[in-house]
Amino acid sequence: MIIERFEGEKHLPELLKVKYLVPDHVPFGEIVNIIRRKLQLHPSQGFFLLVNGDTMVSNATLIGDLYIKSKHFDGYLYLTYVSHDIFGGLH
Repeated sequence: MIIERFEGEKHLPELLKVKYLVPDHVPFGEIVNIIRRKLQLHPSQGFFLLVNGDTMVSNATLIGDLYIKSKHFDGYLYLTYVSHDIFGGLH
């Protein structure tokens, strides 16, 4: 999968690594946790991880199922992260 920062994002840093090889049995929520740690977010900072730039999925969704449903024609699953203020809206 490829995980990139939302084009207009100003509050979250860029990830040093954007390509990830993830086993199909891993739940999406674990990917969210991994990215949160890599971004070194404060507990009060929220963010969304979107599939193909516009779709939110359940944290319980398995990566294998998500890949089958949403992979790009080039064979990659694209995820985009964008900041979210827990007490407000998208930044």
